[in-house]
Amino acid sequence: MTQNKQYSLRGFSSERLVLESEKRNTLIQEHVSRYEYATKYISGKKILDIACGSGYGSALLINHGALRVTGIDISEEALRYAKNHYRYKGLEYLQGNAENIKIDGPIDTVVSFETIEHLQNPDLFLKEIVRLLAKDGQFIASTPVRSFGTIKTQPANPHHLREWSEEEFKELLGQYFRKIQIGGQYWFKKKWYPYSRRIQQMFFKMRYPEDALTISRLPVIFEPPSYNGFAFSMAYIIAICSNKR
Repeated sequence: MTQNKQYSLRGFSSERLVLESEKRNTLIQEHVSRYEYATKYISGKKILDIACGSGYGSALLINHGALRVTGIDISEEALRYAKNHYRYKGLEYLQGNAENIKIDGPIDTVVSFETIEHLQNPDLFLKEIVRLLAKDGQFIASTPVRSFGTIKTQPANPHHLREWSEEEFKELLGQYFRKIQIGGQYWFKKKWYPYSRRIQQMFFKMRYPEDALTISRLPVIFEPPSYNGFAFSMAYIIAICSNKR
């Protein structure tokens, strides 16, 4: 899966998506689909969006029925952009560190997409989530699936400190949550020849035109897509966690 590269806002991390300047539709769909999935867990609830970046996701959540959304990001410039572009009743932005969140709970739902792989201390982050969540609250997180090596292997993306396999990520979360449901976003399995995913996408659209749009949106699903002649692999893990008894 193509990772975020560069954006027009000076000072922005190259990992932050800016809808207004991003030209790659698949990349936009990849990010937006995570927030769209999270809307299942937000109606009438207090939501915390950790690493909210430019604010588009926090805005989507407040506009889909959340009672209140607090977006937190470490970047002052990202938050300035969010405040200038996404201002809604019930939505606020705070500067903060994901490993030491300076607010109190309880929070009904915490979402944090493409965050944990950037952190020096993922365990501190997860402890903060547990501290903040209401007893029946949910934590919804995403992270890219490691495609080679071990947990100690430096990821190909220079902004990531580590990446997990599906099993490793579930094991990590299991240290903090009783219930964990694992889904994912799937894309065409990479093959040996150049532009293999792009070519597969083109042929898929020709063979399955009615399903091509759905696939290109990278929806959060719980089984890999199944189509004759095409293989898919999980590009991003989506975890829904809670400590409900």
